[in-house]
Amino acid sequence: MWKVDHFAFEALDMDRAVRFYTEKLGLKLIERRLNTEESGDWGCDEYAILELDGGNLELIRLNGNIGRTSDTARHLKPPYCPHIALITEDMDATLRVIEERDISIVKGPCKIEGWTRWLYICDPDGNQIEIVQWL
Repeated sequence: MWKVDHFAFEALDMDRAVRFYTEKLGLKLIERRLNTEESGDWGCDEYAILELDGGNLELIRLNGNIGRTSDTARHLKPPYCPHIALITEDMDATLRVIEERDISIVKGPCKIEGWTRWLYICDPDGNQIEIVQWL
């Protein structure tokens, strides 16, 4: 049986990305390091690991931001993939936190009566995050 270890998102500006995930979403920073072991065009310059229950989130800043620039950041659009989904037990409380922390909702909240409520947000680099409550 497989178990999730981590999910990874590209970060163009590591300071900005870490601030978003720690200050806005409340994740705990486990580790942040410069990568001095790898070399080559595809290696990462820096990474950060943030704590999630059920697998952690890794932020990766590539050498020279090879992947994309701020001009090519992804924009949320159907089918909203790829994304990471974070679970909440109380969508109404989550909506209050989102408003207090000035996080823009891209879509939602949506609802399937008796089953689920969800919404989508993006981090500063356009990585897609779903927040879901199972009813």
